[in-house]
Amino acid sequence: MTSDKKQSLKPMCLSKSKVIRKDLAYHKIGTGPFQLSSKLKGFPLPDLKDKICFFGRNSRPDVTIYDLLIHIGLKRTKQSLKAVSGQRVYLSYAEGLEPYLQFSNDTTPLWIMPYLSESGKTFIEMGMYLEGSSGEVLLNERKTFGIEDLLNENENKGMMTLEFQEAVEVFAKGKWWSNDRLFEAYGGEKYSLLKHDDRIEFPYEMEAQVLYVKKGETLIWKGGKWKKEKIGKHSKGFPLAYLKCLTPHQMEWELWDREGLLKKLVSIGRSRTQSLHFQIDEIFSSIRQRTASRISCRIENKTTMLKSGDWILRTSAGWHVLKTLNEIEDVLHFRLRGELFVFDGILQKKGKSIFSGTLFDLMRTEQKSISISLADKKNKKKSTDKKKMLSTKIQPNLSKSPMENEKKRALKK
Repeated sequence: MTSDKKQSLKPMCLSKSKVIRKDLAYHKIGTGPFQLSSKLKGFPLPDLKDKICFFGRNSRPDVTIYDLLIHIGLKRTKQSLKAVSGQRVYLSYAEGLEPYLQFSNDTTPLWIMPYLSESGKTFIEMGMYLEGSSGEVLLNERKTFGIEDLLNENENKGMMTLEFQEAVEVFAKGKWWSNDRLFEAYGGEKYSLLKHDDRIEFPYEMEAQVLYVKKGETLIWKGGKWKKEKIGKHSKGFPLAYLKCLTPHQMEWELWDREGLLKKLVSIGRSRTQSLHFQIDEIFSSIRQRTASRISCRIENKTTMLKSGDWILRTSAGWHVLKTLNEIEDVLHFRLRGELFVFDGILQKKGKSIFSGTLFDLMRTEQKSISISLADKKNKKKSTDKKKMLSTKIQPNLSKSPMENEKKRALKK
């Protein structure tokens, strides 16, 4: 903020009168009723509100008082600048037949200062400060007016960068999915923290991406993708999205460009997948218990061995038992999609063996418990299988991926 520069005034030249009135006591000028004051009083300030344009201010949630920019301009000259809240900006009149205001790089008597009030409204304080040649204050007038009503969204459209335009377009194509039922049922210690989060899916050229979000969280546009990031130093310098409101049918986001001067509102309706309509005998048939934790069955007329904790995914090629950790990771992050069945194992209820598991739809927004009573067999041999049952809980990522410790042991045996 620059300091006021002293500006001297040239003495006013009075023309000599040819007639000197002897009835006036000229020697008394400067005293009594003839006393002169060096200070101008009640000088009317010009009305600048109709000469100023307001393009917006930085309203990002990660903004501080030190980087809160306010974008203003002058209508006549089409000039604009971005000032920090509380920064004094000097004006001057351009000479000509019709003098007009322009921004000045030099200190002048006329100045304006845009600032953000405690109530969150944008104001401009304007003033005129003038000193005489001896440093005496000749004029010091100020007044304040609001500029929120001067904001013109149509003028802002031309200021959108290609980066922010792309970010907004991708966001507007996003899909909102409700909470992940797989994490709710099998989340384990780590993934259960996400079981109540909503999800937003963004389409990209290579593959879609699903992010878990809750009200009040933020995303940044980095590297051509939206990514989760907490408010702070790492969120600055990138286009930002803030989840403002969640209703049963709508998700409302606020999006800002890098400088926070341009804001867009994006609303996304809840998406739904087709309800689960499978008949259980369409998936599993000829179920036979082999050990305490293993069964044999036919899946699409193909004999398959299943053990407790197995995941079976329906892809375009049919139902497939997930064998590798990479496949499980791809399913968790929706890089591999399809209806999913998790085999819980053989449960004993009232002396009967029950084939038990859970079926999930494509986006895991719905689930269906599956229970099939197995026929009791007489003289059934005792199981000699001493392999440990694999927990269906998704365990914390202790090494490379969820379930890795249990899966490695199961895959080696």
